[in-house]
Amino acid sequence: MVDDKRTAQIIIAAATAGVAVYAAYKLFCQKSCRRSSPTFDTGAFSSQLKTEKLGRKLEYHEVVDSTMLLAKKSVTKGADLHGSIFLAEHQTAGKGRRGRSWQSSNASNLMFTFVWTVSKSLPQKEAMEEMLKLNFCISIATAFSCRHVGAKHASVKWPNDVWHEGKKLSGMLVDLEGMHTALAGVGINVNWDIPASDPLSATATSLSAIAGGPVSRETVLAHFCNEIERLMALPMPSVMQEYRSLDMIMGKRVRVHHSSRETAAPEDYDAVATGFADDGGLVVQPDGSTRTVTLRGEEVSIRPV
Repeated sequence: MVDDKRTAQIIIAAATAGVAVYAAYKLFCQKSCRRSSPTFDTGAFSSQLKTEKLGRKLEYHEVVDSTMLLAKKSVTKGADLHGSIFLAEHQTAGKGRRGRSWQSSNASNLMFTFVWTVSKSLPQKEAMEEMLKLNFCISIATAFSCRHVGAKHASVKWPNDVWHEGKKLSGMLVDLEGMHTALAGVGINVNWDIPASDPLSATATSLSAIAGGPVSRETVLAHFCNEIERLMALPMPSVMQEYRSLDMIMGKRVRVHHSSRETAAPEDYDAVATGFADDGGLVVQPDGSTRTVTLRGEEVSIRPV
């Protein structure tokens, strides 16, 4: 955090004048972002795109409450936003799966939401199948993008986290706006220098820590966009084949959590991951049982044990 006497005076004056605290905090973060790290180079990003739509429209902000909320507000205005990306250097209210907060340092990682739409002429069943496929394509695209810049062991932890050698690199969340529009929020730890004293250092890592130096965020995001369009053009069985090739838990014991990974519940249990259903559900065999259970990502969380 920047020690800036003038910024502090602005914040105090704004609060005294009745200006929203968020607006004052946003000003402070904007100053901090500019000083702590170079801002995102939209030109360098665009020059690496090979897509038809994804990333061709990019709305860049230094500070927002949430890129997901920003995308949601834009979609409700009725504009054609397929492929649009909303990118921020800092979020004050970023969220992950199952209501978790998403923590990130200023101007060092990738925090964005993109809009993906399918034809409104698609029947409900086919539209929902495309949205389900998108979930898995995001995980695959993220893992491949991380590998592209040096994280050679980036793998997918069902349903949609990306890990590297036991530590988390990325997470995502997809919200549906009706049957034909998805808002996909993605966070990737790129140049986050996590101090050894920070408890997060035991469970999270970044691409720069793996590579041993700064990593181009523009390259990571462009590769991600290119991969998403490639993957979404494939049928679901082909997508799942690529997903399986990146899986990190098959044949291993996992803990199945029904509330959250941080909160124990009586119905939680240990199991062995044995396969994937055709729709991407995780098939597990609970300890002490001969039966198998198919898990759904919206219902449970898992962690390796």
